Amino acid sequence: MVAKLSVLAILLFICIYGQAQENSFKYWIEKGNESYENKSYESAVSYYEKAISIDPLNSSVLYAEGAALEGMGKYLEAINAYDKAIETDPQLAMALIGKGSALEALDRYEEAIDAYDKAIKINPKLAVSWVGKGNALGSLGKYLEAITAYDKAIKIKPKLAAAWTGKGFALYALKRYTEAYNAFDEAIKIDPKSSLSWAGRGFVLEKQGNKAQADAAFAKAAILGNSV
Repeated sequence: MVAKLSVLAILLFICIYGQAQENSFKYWIEKGNESYENKSYESAVSYYEKAISIDPLNSSVLYAEGAALEGMGKYLEAINAYDKAIETDPQLAMALIGKGSALEALDRYEEAIDAYDKAIKINPKLAVSWVGKGNALGSLGKYLEAITAYDKAIKIKPKLAAAWTGKGFALYALKRYTEAYNAFDEAIKIDPKSSLSWAGRGFVLEKQGNKAQADAAFAKAAILGNSV
């Protein structure tokens, strides 16, 4: 799943202030947001559906339901929710990004790129769109194009660790190991808890013959939740 903006932030469209009355639209949104932030995705979906039953054309809630379904690994259902959000508001770039992420999870990379491109056309300054596009291009083996996409993301948001990590793996695939190491190093400086970045550093060090350092990097990745 591509890293997304917080659903709570996206739902600022709804302008939730103060205490919502029980069983009201705002109440169910608040409950859904709380569950989503706690990664209780099934509960979030249930609450969002209650909100949707009150306002079925609210694109932000449809997007939020898609994000929660994606969190559950229900990618086809997530795409359906994102499509409903897009149908309601064709300019909601985050729904297109969410759709791209779900399509990626299903290995439908060309369709994912199309979704990211549509999001970029709406708002070219959303770095996460470029990261998603870079990931999909990398999965297709289009590493130079992927690097271009990651560089676009980095130009917009230099401290976006996911962009540096993605760039590192694309450079690694091209056997440009020194550049890859530098990209992973930058990602780790930004987010020292990025297990993928530590794993990437390990792969590069291994190729460079630094077994001891590579093993240390892999061990760090494992501690952070990414066994190699």
